[in-house]
Amino acid sequence: MRAIALRVRTTLTARWWLTLGVVLVVAAPTAVVLVLGVNAHRAATLPERFTRAVGGDADTIVVQPAGPALTPEIAALPDVRQAESMTFVFAQPTAEAETVEGPEVNVFGITDIRALGALVKEGRAASADGDEFPDAEEFVANRSFVRDYDLAVGDRVPFASWSQQQVDESTVLNEPPEGPTIDGVLVGVVDGPADLDDPTDSVFFTSAILEEPVGIVASLIAVRLTPGTTLDEFRTSLEAIPGHEQLFFQPGRMVSSSARNAIRAQAVGAVILAAVAGLAVVAAIGQLLLRQRAAGATARGPLLALGYTRRQAAMEGIVWASAVIAAGVLLGVIGAVLLTPLVPQGFLRRLDPAAGEISFDPVVLLGGAAVLALALLAWVAVGSLAARPAVDERPSSTTETLTRSLQPAEATGVRFAFSRGRSGRSALVTTAALAVAIAVALGSAVFASNIHTLVGDPARYGSDFDYITGNSFGTGEPAPWPDVAQLDGLAGASFVATGSAVLDEQDIDVVGVDPVRGSMLPPVIDGAFPASADEVALGRVTARQLGLREGDEVTLTSGSGATATFRVVGLAVLPNPSFGQGGGHGAAMLLSGFQRLEPDTQPNSLMIDLEPGASVPAELEPFSPQPAEEQTTPTDVVNLDRTRSVPTVLAVLIGALAILTLGHALLTSTRQRRRDLAVLRSLGADRPWIGRTVHAQASALALAAAIIGVPVGIVAGRALYRSVVDRLGLVPDVTTPTLLVALVVGGVLVVANLAAAIPAHRARRAPVTSLLRVE
Repeated sequence: MRAIALRVRTTLTARWWLTLGVVLVVAAPTAVVLVLGVNAHRAATLPERFTRAVGGDADTIVVQPAGPALTPEIAALPDVRQAESMTFVFAQPTAEAETVEGPEVNVFGITDIRALGALVKEGRAASADGDEFPDAEEFVANRSFVRDYDLAVGDRVPFASWSQQQVDESTVLNEPPEGPTIDGVLVGVVDGPADLDDPTDSVFFTSAILEEPVGIVASLIAVRLTPGTTLDEFRTSLEAIPGHEQLFFQPGRMVSSSARNAIRAQAVGAVILAAVAGLAVVAAIGQLLLRQRAAGATARGPLLALGYTRRQAAMEGIVWASAVIAAGVLLGVIGAVLLTPLVPQGFLRRLDPAAGEISFDPVVLLGGAAVLALALLAWVAVGSLAARPAVDERPSSTTETLTRSLQPAEATGVRFAFSRGRSGRSALVTTAALAVAIAVALGSAVFASNIHTLVGDPARYGSDFDYITGNSFGTGEPAPWPDVAQLDGLAGASFVATGSAVLDEQDIDVVGVDPVRGSMLPPVIDGAFPASADEVALGRVTARQLGLREGDEVTLTSGSGATATFRVVGLAVLPNPSFGQGGGHGAAMLLSGFQRLEPDTQPNSLMIDLEPGASVPAELEPFSPQPAEEQTTPTDVVNLDRTRSVPTVLAVLIGALAILTLGHALLTSTRQRRRDLAVLRSLGADRPWIGRTVHAQASALALAAAIIGVPVGIVAGRALYRSVVDRLGLVPDVTTPTLLVALVVGGVLVVANLAAAIPAHRARRAPVTSLLRVE
């Protein structure tokens, strides 16, 4: 050991500049991998950290479909610790605003933005005192509103509002606003998980604007109960409040299930990205350290002659690498800490309470550093101690059969790719690695392609109609519908009523459908749609959460306390009703079934399908028909769409690693076959001939990997997409993008030949004497 220590100390001091360079090479990618790990950990813990930052989850969200918010009455109940409300107001920025008109905006009057699940990231919270802006109403807004209207904190924006009478008569947005003008001033920018569920531009005034004669529709009231109070006890106490019959309930989580799914998908993608990057760093840096050790083999020759054993020589390299790895990883940890303000990115950054701050995550930084250091040391140790005897190269019979119809240069390249022996083993490893890379990249691409198709096809998430008309908010008097059955140009039409009911102590959205022309019903993914008033179809997510299946009997309870029993006959994909989730959430039935619960229920919307080439009948124009693609997309679909970047980034990363793997394999093969190339050159093979040989070798490896990886990737991508969509309760149709598959196969060949460019150039240019110098 004394001799080894002396040699290592001499190397570290005499060649300190080289050692420092290697340490920095170890430190830089280590810092990147560790900060990717911090990014993954932050994403995984984001829901809990955000919830703590806003004061914890509410015990329930009370939904009030109409009328002034009952927040004061609810807050006065003895079981209630806190009640904060958000009331929807029909108002829009006016044309006289300092900026151009933008998209439709949701305007709310709120009591406490933080308690309702949002954080002020720029500026400050709105105040009703008016000390700073006595001539204007302060408001905060989400980032999409600030971006779309090109605003900054301090800008003034007037809002025109519609009256309550216009809201009740369903003439909002179709008639000029008759409510008061609200002079607003932007004082803050907010971020919250609600933007993941509904990315619509949103503006939040204080509840003071509700004192004006503005048209309001509905309110969401976040209720936190006193310790020990149950939800059943709270619901019982609500009976003392006039108008409690219209109230229904939603989960009180500040980060909804659909938002958590989106965050979880980003976290899983970040974990995979960090793991793949870690493996790549271990492989690349490990090879670098082994090559650095091999570079000093000539200097150890005299020592071996003096009795310095090969075992000692190997241990010398391991000890030197250990010192370099320790120093490099330590610097990498410091670098990662300095890089932590850069993560997370994307929509996660907008939610992270610690975004932009330097932080030290001991679990990830110290644990990840230890794993990387041990992996690098193991790589160097195995590479230093393992001895592999040379094995004679010989082509296989399959290779000979495949090369009979090829030109000599291409046939030689195929033989180089698949010969038995040491090079053959290397080719097998390379082919397997490429096949895995192609399968992962193509599977990710198939998954992302199907998500794109899903988002662009409303029928797959329940909006299986061309247009919808009416007042889905259910306020005011029922619309005087024309005789839809007699209208021209309609292929199908169904009236729809939306509401809620309690099932197994959970509030669920309910959609009642009355087909009046054709059989226009929500899509069914299992079983059948209800054919009688005592049958119900559930969303797959709701059925799974409640442990229900086809044939079960369920009892629904309305807001007024009426109950009715139904038999589950299938799983349906629900259209997105007001203040509901749609998709795989809720229950669907015939309108006659809904009226068993609420006898006074009347349709508030009309879904229609047009005949080919037909337009919306003139009789329906006063109801402002909207295309299906303009309807609110279910939150599960919105958040699934946000995860499309994860498989895309993964595919790009895996593809880059595949290029590096193939390029390194070809360079190694070229070095190992110096003698073969020299013999070919001496027999008359010119430089273009040698170049074609190397390119043929790369193409053969790529094709062999594609033959394995392409079908595996297609099957895996389809299975993953079907699994995700099935879990969300959406229409599970899946497609195989044949053009994309063809592009991937062609791209693999192109990339393989690009990766072969440098090895081919080196093989063409090297003189015969150089190729034979090792002989």
